[in-house]
Formats: sequence, C-alpha cells, structure tokens
Amino acid sequence: MSAANTTSENIEPVALEEETAMSLPLSKIKKIFKMDPEFAGASASAVYATGAATELFVQYLVEQASMNAKSEKRKKIQYRDLSATVSSQESLHFLSDTIPKTQTVEKALKEKRINISEEDRKTYSSLLEENGAVADNDTKLLAGSAAESEKMKPALDKGQATLPFQSMANANVKKAGLLDLIAADDNAPGDSDAMVIDE
Repeated sequence: MSAANTTSENIEPVALEEETAMSLPLSKIKKIFKMDPEFAGASASAVYATGAATELFVQYLVEQASMNAKSEKRKKIQYRDLSATVSSQESLHFLSDTIPKTQTVEKALKEKRINISEEDRKTYSSLLEENGAVADNDTKLLAGSAAESEKMKPALDKGQATLPFQSMANANVKKAGLLDLIAADDNAPGDSDAMVIDE
C-alpha cells in the first residue's frame, strides 16, 4: 500500500514540472534581450514571463492558422494559412510586414513593389505592359549618368527607397596630415594671443 502511494506521489510532481517547463530556452531569451542596445538588465522572473508570453503568442498564431488550414480541408499548416491569419486577425496586423500575403512576380512588378535590373526590364517588358518606346526611354534615362550605368542598383528591401542624390565626381583632394594642420595654425597671420581683462 505504501509503495502505491509513493508511486502516485512521484508522478504528480513530474507532471507539474512538465507544465511549468518552457520549451523556449531561457538562455536564448536572454540573448535576444541583450541584442537591444538599450538593454540594462532583466530579472529572472522577467525573462521567464517573456518566454511564457512568447509561447502563448506562438500557440495562438498556430491555432488560428490551423483553423484556416482545416477550413480548406488540410492537415498541414502552410505559409498561406499564416499570411491569411495575419491579414484577417486585427490583433495580428502588426505582423503584416513579416508575413505578407504572397503574390505573383508579375503582379509585384506591375505594382512596382520590387526592383529589377534594366536588362530584366527589357526581357520582361511584356509582363510589365511596356511598349518598346517606354523601355527605350527608361534606357536613355539610365544611360544619362555614367556612374549609374556602370553599377546596377541593388534591389532594396520592402519599404526602402533610394534617394535621388547626384553622384559626385572623384576630385583629387589632398588630405592634410596632422603636422600640416599644426603648422598652418602656428603661421596664421593676425592670430596673436589675446587676454581679456574683466573691468
């Protein structure tokens, strides 16, 4: 009888430990905290609470995406389930930049959401609904600047844009050394030591 009691007593604490144990390692959460340049420190309870809240958030996101997959009679969650969940749930709209809805390249090009090189623009002009004259005008505009024609601008992340600064010509500028600056200060005319007397 006592052996049965000790067995049931041993099972209950293990079950409680499993419920309180997090699947996210606390050391990783601390590393994420330390990535913030303004991080001053956090108590162990704050790190644990952040981990618990993160697990609850991920669980909620996956549950909503799972319901979306089940409505389409699928068992596996796909990216489109997550993006549909983010766009349909108002509480998850802050993730719309991280998990955007997918779209075809053709549609993204038409909406000018992605940047492509001049060569690709010519190749896929039919997708962009450009006629030859428009493509030639773009080519002439790009060829106007020698620096821009030599280097193609890299594609930028969403939300970024290049600023329309003119490229500066590489002028031969003589850089002054430290000794040149000291000598120039010592030999400057009209710079005599002055003393101000308060009256």
